[in-house]
Amino acid sequence: MKLILHAGPEKTGTSAVQASLFSIRDKLLSKGILYPDVCLWGDKSHHRLAFSMFEIDAWGERELFGDLLARLENEIIASRCETVILSSELLKKAFSCGNFSKFSNFVEKLFSDVIVVLVFREQVSWLASVYNQMVKDPVTKCGLTFSEFVKEEDNVDAMDYYSIASGWRSVPFVSRVLALNYAEAKNDVAPFFFSSIGFSSELVESVSVVSPEVVNQSLDRPHLDLIRFFNRFEMPADERHRLNREIVSLVDSDFNYLAPERSIIKSGDVEFIREHCLRSNQALKDEFGVMLVLPDSALYHPDDLYSGVNVRMLAKLFVSSVRSFRSGQDVS
Repeated sequence: MKLILHAGPEKTGTSAVQASLFSIRDKLLSKGILYPDVCLWGDKSHHRLAFSMFEIDAWGERELFGDLLARLENEIIASRCETVILSSELLKKAFSCGNFSKFSNFVEKLFSDVIVVLVFREQVSWLASVYNQMVKDPVTKCGLTFSEFVKEEDNVDAMDYYSIASGWRSVPFVSRVLALNYAEAKNDVAPFFFSSIGFSSELVESVSVVSPEVVNQSLDRPHLDLIRFFNRFEMPADERHRLNREIVSLVDSDFNYLAPERSIIKSGDVEFIREHCLRSNQALKDEFGVMLVLPDSALYHPDDLYSGVNVRMLAKLFVSSVRSFRSGQDVS
């Protein structure tokens, strides 16, 4: 039996792949391919597997890892499928988890062929996308600038893609690590992914017509600065969601997306990222055949030239519409 383990990383079209896999589950099943129900999370990923493995209480839900694996094994056996696909970007470094030995025993018991699929995106746009998410997310509420964000120790470590690919390659049960270049997907990640793992043309074509809508739009500097402004204040989650949606809805006449000074990225950020990715990216190219091309730092301004929108004034316009703000609270 074959296992295809799609382990991210995040912000590489994982949501599109997972939504597409979920949408054609019945067709996959008829072809002997199982996208299991047991580990499904609300976003159609298998994050439940990752949460249980890492012993994370996600919104009050956590199942003992051994119990989850037992239920997953029962579903796999009952399906009589020859191929199983598991997909969660939270598993990108699962090999370093304390519970990984249990997962290894589970995999070695059921599967003779294991392919780990990783999709890598050049680090400048990848970090910009991660930063977008961290600022917008009502839980993380990131208040850093992008320049500060890229220098955080965890993010510097995350730029090292080679350690992810080589880490999975060193796992005994892994037959092959399939490393893919996000740039080759040309904004159509799901068909690219399915084609790369050897799906038939019929299955590839079927996901081409069910591509999910964009639900996690990347924002430019003015939008993010407004959201960062409000991240300093406590408010109910539903109010923060509403406020973020209102900021995102601002028309293009307010914010010119194409103006270079609207970018969150500065030339110094690109040089910093390049310096920390050079060796890792070369090794990724030499050993896994993935060549990532970082943008030219000359495309970005060397200094913070952003001055087109008075963020404080715009932010104050929203204060009156936020019910959670007590009267008299200082927003200066």
